[in-house]
Amino acid sequence: MFAEALHSPEARLALLLITSERVRLTGDLEEWMPTEDQIKETAALLNPYISSYIEYLIGCATGKFVPEHNDLGDFESFLYLQGDTALLTEDRKWKRICQQVCPQHCP
Repeated sequence: MFAEALHSPEARLALLLITSERVRLTGDLEEWMPTEDQIKETAALLNPYISSYIEYLIGCATGKFVPEHNDLGDFESFLYLQGDTALLTEDRKWKRICQQVCPQHCP
């Protein structure tokens, strides 16, 4: 049920909006609510990031792997997986997640 809930469109939208808000706060920008078109465009760009976070949470919750102190930095790499960029890592956990959620970005 946990995995199903995280994969729901509502959870994905919440993660997208949270990420957008984080960007807004970092840039000290005025408060705004993205339009439906902006949400669709951003969702496509952030799909590897959001999908990897969902799989990471499921993996931690189910005991597939144990969270490590450097996971946040490794996870943030998924923000850059757009176009023809690739995830370069020796960490098996992140390689596995990348293969699962965005194999086109795994060399």
